[in-house]
Amino acid sequence: MLVEIQKAFFLILIWYGTNAVGELRTKLLNV
Repeated sequence: MLVEIQKAFFLILIWYGTNAVGELRTKLLNV
């Protein structure tokens, strides 16, 4: 069960990271 929680947390971290990178690219392209 603990491993599943770690996997979910890791997936959320990856999703948040890629989302932040996408926003950064959009801001850079808008400038």
